[in-house]
Amino acid sequence: MAKDLNRRGFLIASVGWSALVPGLLAGCAGLGESALPPEVSLADLRPMRPEGLEQRFEVDLKFTNPNDFDLVLSGFTFQLDVNDAKVAGGVSDQAFTLPRLGTAETTVVATSSLFELLKQMMKVMEEGKLDYRLSGLAYLTEPVARRVPYEATGMLEASGTPTDPGGLVPI
Repeated sequence: MAKDLNRRGFLIASVGWSALVPGLLAGCAGLGESALPPEVSLADLRPMRPEGLEQRFEVDLKFTNPNDFDLVLSGFTFQLDVNDAKVAGGVSDQAFTLPRLGTAETTVVATSSLFELLKQMMKVMEEGKLDYRLSGLAYLTEPVARRVPYEATGMLEASGTPTDPGGLVPI
């Protein structure tokens, strides 16, 4: 009789856990799915000193959180395309918190091929403006660990004067 009670208790506990665990996991997954990805925009782009056949840039990115709760990022990747050609890209392991319905800016270093950059500079001298696309992955750790893609498009315009070329600025 005692064995029957132990078996029955074990069976009830097993059935209870098998019903409870998937429900808990679904609840956690739903929390992650309800989070909107951060919006990312190009705030500034400044050339640095060239090294070999590479040109490096300081890139200021502005992250905006459209959610009603904080997003914690542990890093991100990014790629800058100009006129449908990859011009620069990079990665960052900078961790930061995006406040609910708020913004945060970060500066990262991007690397570009001098050849591709010269091609695009010729176009900006001809046209004065360039179409750009910024894309990448943001690595979230809260509310749920996952990576989310982002993308933004816009135009770059040459800044400065003929004697002081300045750089490219988003418009």
